Amino acid sequence: MATKQAKQQLDEYFEGARSQISVGGAYQEGKLPPKASASLPEGFSPRSIHKILKGVLQRIKPSPEEMTEEQRVAKTVTRKLKTALPNHVEIRLMGSVAKGTHLKGNKEMDIFLLFPKSFTKHHMLVSAFHYIRKALAGHRLEQHYAEHPYLKCIVDDHGIDLVPSFKIAHAGELGTAVDRSQLHTKYINRHLSAQQKEDVRLLKQFAKALGIYGAELRVEGFSGYLCELLILQYGSFSSAIENAQNWKIPVCLEPVGKSETEKSKIETRNHCGSELRVPSSETRNSSTR
Repeated sequence: MATKQAKQQLDEYFEGARSQISVGGAYQEGKLPPKASASLPEGFSPRSIHKILKGVLQRIKPSPEEMTEEQRVAKTVTRKLKTALPNHVEIRLMGSVAKGTHLKGNKEMDIFLLFPKSFTKHHMLVSAFHYIRKALAGHRLEQHYAEHPYLKCIVDDHGIDLVPSFKIAHAGELGTAVDRSQLHTKYINRHLSAQQKEDVRLLKQFAKALGIYGAELRVEGFSGYLCELLILQYGSFSSAIENAQNWKIPVCLEPVGKSETEKSKIETRNHCGSELRVPSSETRNSSTR
């Protein structure tokens, strides 16, 4: 009976509960929302929580058929882009689809056009838009804006963000804000295990249920990348939730694979502000995209 009550409680977290507490409110006090930190019902065991989380994961993870379709769409768009792009422009899938941490039903993906740093930003954008429109003639293209403009198209019911960017090897070469996405994708794929990517999905769904998933202004919550960093930091979904109860702002995440000197530099800077430092780019707050 206790296990049944616990399952119902966790199901509320993952499926429907909408917390009225914002990240800027409860989390500034270094606590999770009260409901999330409540003690579990008596009789709730590690085995039962594992079973519940496994069931949740089955509902939120894209099916093999969905992932096959995503790859087909990505390859179709990439193939069309290659017909118009010169050899010095690289096409690369980015974001949660490329990292294998996206949720079921998320028919969105990011495809980046990586230009050499020899281009000016203006020349890069003009060239990218020209090549995209030529390659995807016949598809409806919409212009959107982030740090700089990009194009969005719908292909077989999938939304594709086509993002012009500079190809870089490290954060010191950043030419635009979106350039760091390639570093993030590489960093996460290098360090997250297959099981940890499943834990990222659980954390994303948990944050969605609490109404704190998404870095856009109307939410100001946890970005997908931050969820990935938290799993990388704490090792698992359960450990991340447990440790979050003891957070004190600012929270410092130790980059994986960095020397002690590099870690201390990031942490020292971080103690002066209320932000989480991103391992692959020391100038960005990881609550953003």
